[in-house]
Order: sequence, then C-alpha cells, then structure tokens
Amino acid sequence: MDKENRNIAVREMITKICKSIGNFFRKDTWLKVISLVFAVILWSYVIADANPTRQMTLSDVPVTYTGITELREQGLTVEIDDLVHVTDLKISAGQDSHKNISTNNVKAFVDFSGISEPDTYTLPIQTSVSIAGASVSKMSPGTVTVVVEELAERRVPVECRLEGTPADGYFVDTPKMTERHIVISGPKSKVEQVTRAVAVISVDGISEDVSNSYTVQLTDIDGKVIKLNTIGGEIPSVIVGLDVLKIKTIELDVEEIKNSITDVAENYEVVNISLNSNTVEIVGEEELLAQIDKLAIKSISAENADKGKILQAELQSIQGIRFPNGNVISFYAQIEEKTTEKKFENVAIRVMNTESGYTAVLSEMYTDIVVRGGISAMSNVQREDIKIYVDLAGQKPGSYVLPVKVEDLGGIDISEVTLEHASVSVEIK
Repeated sequence: MDKENRNIAVREMITKICKSIGNFFRKDTWLKVISLVFAVILWSYVIADANPTRQMTLSDVPVTYTGITELREQGLTVEIDDLVHVTDLKISAGQDSHKNISTNNVKAFVDFSGISEPDTYTLPIQTSVSIAGASVSKMSPGTVTVVVEELAERRVPVECRLEGTPADGYFVDTPKMTERHIVISGPKSKVEQVTRAVAVISVDGISEDVSNSYTVQLTDIDGKVIKLNTIGGEIPSVIVGLDVLKIKTIELDVEEIKNSITDVAENYEVVNISLNSNTVEIVGEEELLAQIDKLAIKSISAENADKGKILQAELQSIQGIRFPNGNVISFYAQIEEKTTEKKFENVAIRVMNTESGYTAVLSEMYTDIVVRGGISAMSNVQREDIKIYVDLAGQKPGSYVLPVKVEDLGGIDISEVTLEHASVSVEIK
C-alpha cells in the first residue's frame, strides 16, 4: 500500500472513531466539547505525519554580490580575492520539498549598496528560498569581511612579449597592436604601482598570420606582476595581429664585400676577409623571396687603416624584405701594404767560406733575381744591395750541387725572392 492510500485509510478510521465517540458522548455537552478537541488533535497528527518538517544541508551555495553599480558610483571598489564565494546552508522544509531544493531556487547574496566610504566592513550573507514553507535556519559562513578601497584609473603603455618558436622556416614579424595604451581600474594602492601592461603571446609552431585578443599582465617598475581582481571589473586585454613570414637564407658574396671596402691607407689594400657567418637570413612574402638570390653591400670605410681591422658592413635594404637578425654584418679585414717587384739581371754569384788552399768552380757565375715586397721597402732596394752566394763552409774537394743564398734585405721577406738559378753545381779542387 502506498503512502497516499495509507493516509486515506487512517483518515477513515479516525473518522469512524470520532463518530463513535460523538454518539457516546452526545447526551452530555461537555463530553461533546472534549470529543471535538480530541478529534482536532488526531487530525493534526495525520496532517503532520503526511509531510513532516525536516532539516537538510545544501553545500557550496554560490554567494553573489549586489549593489556593485552603486559602489562604483561612490568611487569605491572591492578586490575579489578578499570575498567569500560559497556558503553552506541548513534549510528547514517539509520532507516532500527536499527533493526540489537546489542552488537553482536558493540564493545567497551580499549587498554593497549601503557602503559610501573606504573602510573594512563585516556584512551579513542574506538568503532567499523560493520553495513554499522552506527557510534557512543556519549558514556557514554567515558573514563576509570586505576591504573597500578608493577606485582609481590609470593609462598605461602596452607591450608584447613573444614566447616559443614558430614552425621551421617561418618568422613572426613585429606584433601589431590596435592600442598602444590601455586604461586600468582598481584599488588606488595597486593601480599606482602599475607602470606597464604586457601581452604574453605564444608563437610555438605557428606558420600563418594570427589576430586575437590577449589578456595582459600588469607589472610594476621592477617587472613584478600586479593583480587587479576587482568586483565588477574587467580583465584588461588587447587585440594583436601577428604576420608570419617565410625565411630564406642567402649566401654572402665575399669578393663583393672585399671590393666594397674603401678608405684604406695609401699603398695598402685588403687582401682577404673573414666573416663571422657566410649567410644571412631574410624574411618576407614567399613570392618576393623567390626573386632574391644575392644581397648588395653598402660601401665600407676602413678609416685609413694600414693593418688588419674588424669592420661592419650594412646590407642594402629591399622593399618588403626584413632582416630578422639585423642588416649589419661584422668581419675581419686583412689589410697589408701593396707589393711590387724588381728584376735584376746577371747578378754575380759569389763563393763564400772556401777552405784554405782550395778553389771552386761554379756551373753558373751569374743569375737573374726577382725581389718582391711592400712598396715602401722595395723603394730602397738597389742592385748593389743584392748579395747572393754559395756557402762552401766545411766542404772538401769534390763535386756538389749547392743552393744559392741571398743575404738579408731590410724589410723584405726572403721567401719572396726568386732566383733564376736557385742552385748551382760546384767543383772543389
């Protein structure tokens, strides 16, 4: 038998009992009154037993806050981090109503509309239940302590910080922001610390243009993050566009760079250059990159250098092309004095250090000689300065092939001297 049929049966039984008692006491007025009271008590029991009042617990009921507009109109604000966001409630209601009670029909809220100046307030959490006969008997917590501060605004500059690495062969161009400044608002004590807003953007693996809204981090002068989580406030953000360009690697023309060096000291020249890197990366639209195979160099001044020097060269700009690592390259220029040569014909070959009592006969008594060296040193070299010889020190009678030697010439590298007869046959008698 279900609950409803059971209640009907109980009512019928009590009705019969009441009729019997009434008939029994009908002849006596006082007995009539007593029977009526007894019937009412029994009927109340039946009603109470049908839907008794019980308590139930409803946990994590969201706490909302009202009067936010009024608070801001007073030039005040409250930080969200200081607020209570949920409360646990005990609700008294008829047992049949328990299944209908949820956070959809139970509300918990705090009203800020009565606050008019900065201070610390302890405010009650108010409740309402939309189920008939139900009421909140207890809550935990039942109050919230809030620190109300003066609301301030400030205009701060925005910058972007890219993190990560784009897809291989791609480059992310300078971010394009719709706004260079944003207006922030919040507690005056914190707003005054903020010096800039930073949009941190991940570019990991991207290979095509992107345009999105990004939240910003607010920082102080030392880069420390300042959080402005104010009630009714908005999270500051900026719209940023990222152009993703293709990368191409160009090999530098060493000879062209060498020929672009000017203003070397008189009678000096660049004989070689050593680059830190033989390639340069450029970025741009793929169609434009396909047309570029070499890069032009602006002229480079050696500033009258007469020895090796580290120089910098600027690459010529190209419309629509970017140099992600800059358009300036560094290199070492090997600078040396220009060389010249002189030829002296039929220079006599002398015999040196012949042992006493011996004579020597050379297969060649004369030779042509070419001397090469720096212009300044060569200007002092004359025929009479050329001394060439065969050294017979320690040699005994016999036939030999010996080298023809050249005496030192001031400022001339002997390795740069060429002899027509670098060696001769010698017979010692």
